[in-house]
Amino acid sequence: MTIEKVRIGLIGCGHRGIIGFLQSLRHIKRAEHVVALCDPNPTRVEFARQYLGTTDCKCYTHVDEFLKHPGLNTVIVTTPDCTHRDLVVRAFDLGLDVVCEKPMATTIADARDMLQARGDRRFRMAFNFRYHPLMQRTKEILQSGVAGRILHVDSTDVVSWQHGGDYFRRWHARREKSGGLLVHKGTHTFDAINWCLEDRPASVFAKGAKLFYTPDQQQGERCKGCKAKDICRFYVDLNHDVPGQTAEIPDFYRRIYLEAEHHDNYLRDTCVFHRDNDICDTHNVSIRYQGGTLCNYSAIFYAAYEERRIAFQGTDARIEVSKRNHNIRIVDAAGKEDIITIPKATGGHGGADVALMQSLFETGPSRQGASATAEDGYWSLAIAACANESIASGEDIAVPPLDNAFKIGSNRSAQV
Repeated sequence: MTIEKVRIGLIGCGHRGIIGFLQSLRHIKRAEHVVALCDPNPTRVEFARQYLGTTDCKCYTHVDEFLKHPGLNTVIVTTPDCTHRDLVVRAFDLGLDVVCEKPMATTIADARDMLQARGDRRFRMAFNFRYHPLMQRTKEILQSGVAGRILHVDSTDVVSWQHGGDYFRRWHARREKSGGLLVHKGTHTFDAINWCLEDRPASVFAKGAKLFYTPDQQQGERCKGCKAKDICRFYVDLNHDVPGQTAEIPDFYRRIYLEAEHHDNYLRDTCVFHRDNDICDTHNVSIRYQGGTLCNYSAIFYAAYEERRIAFQGTDARIEVSKRNHNIRIVDAAGKEDIITIPKATGGHGGADVALMQSLFETGPSRQGASATAEDGYWSLAIAACANESIASGEDIAVPPLDNAFKIGSNRSAQV
């Protein structure tokens, strides 16, 4: 299908839908291909339409009507993670192609249902981290063979308290909605490592706990009107940007959350220490890959600063990636060191959002083979889901394989 024939509908007009997708589609001048928007909250979907800036885009608050929009052929799903399975399956039932925001789903069972329902439809995953300039260059270095065979990977997501705390204000803090932060956040890194190794996970062992955002610190239901607002560093005012989640759109949080909450009672400024939050804020995960590589992954969500590090130890060299320093350090077996500084790109997620949209909705070869299939979505989710199971059971969990029944259409081009 050529880009001229793509007619896009986006469902889920929250932060990720607007900032991650619509903003980037505007940047690459593809906004006119968005013909329909859907969100159960009428205030939010109307804001998204106004932001998109096109006159021919119709707003819906009901999914069934949205999916039957005349001429619609491609659906972008950016709704809460627990809803992905049902929405994607319904889109496939109507013969529509799908682009799904990560994670693919919150459970392995849901992911398998989605693959089974796909048939011959195109099903692509929106893993933007693959398109970050750091990861593009890292993939290129690894493919050159300079590191030799990769034996070990060490990865850490150091998430600042400003950024990390914001997950605990939102629906993400409820496991039934997000699957926890290994599913919602960790799948970014798991997919990037899978992609760089060109390998699949075989087993997972994990530990996790909520050590920082504990309910004994809760002062109120939400930030608005809280008696502790003058002394709590986590206090936010939705009339302004949320620290760690700058929108760069005037009055964004006020207009799509504060002024919209009367429709659905969704509070965007819930106390980060809320007693109903049931996800971990501290994780250690050990992954064994089918090819023998071992990987350690850790994540915390209350750090003093922001960093993402991935180190690939090969037989001939070590490749260390630092998002904070925006560089790649290569040290060979003789100790010779080379540091490559990667220029920063503009746009969301360090330019990755725009590059992702270009890959999805413009013609041309994928950058470093970065286009992600539904199978890629499955394997990253499988690591997170097995890690959650391991945390609960204390056991090493074998990753369920994909058999041929779920691979129909998997070789279809990921390009438009």
